[in-house]
Amino acid sequence: MAFVELRKAADFAKKPVNELTPLEMWTLFFGYANRPEYGKVMDVIFRKKKELDMARTLLKSISKDERERAHFRSRRMFQTDMEHNLITAKQTGITIGEKRGITIGEKRAMERYKEEREESARTLISNGVPVEVIVKSMKLTPDETKSLGLQPEKKRTKKTPRS
Repeated sequence: MAFVELRKAADFAKKPVNELTPLEMWTLFFGYANRPEYGKVMDVIFRKKKELDMARTLLKSISKDERERAHFRSRRMFQTDMEHNLITAKQTGITIGEKRGITIGEKRAMERYKEEREESARTLISNGVPVEVIVKSMKLTPDETKSLGLQPEKKRTKKTPRS
């Protein structure tokens, strides 16, 4: 296995063809086979290395069919679009899930808070604390007072006997 750095191909193009290694020739082929300004150098390489000449022939036959290239580009664009859509859908799902999770969490926390307040109020009642004190100290709303079945006792005024 060999790794080819196409950035180094320009350096190889400056060397005489006789001094090029087979890997450097392949690097030039991958980097410059279709560029006209390197045509003379590539022709010398193709005459010297028959495998590269066969690769050039194959590349030309593949590159001739414009419909096939257009089909390949179209297929590649479709794949890229699908990958992008999947990533976007995943991110959207995560964002929506996070928002719903917070909303559900907030709702549950409020329900638990309400339950705890009601439980505290009932405990205070069972311990004999006057309803007015509970309502006032816990700042119960009228709805909460009704749901607990608490009715503040009406203040009794002493009735004086009529004469």
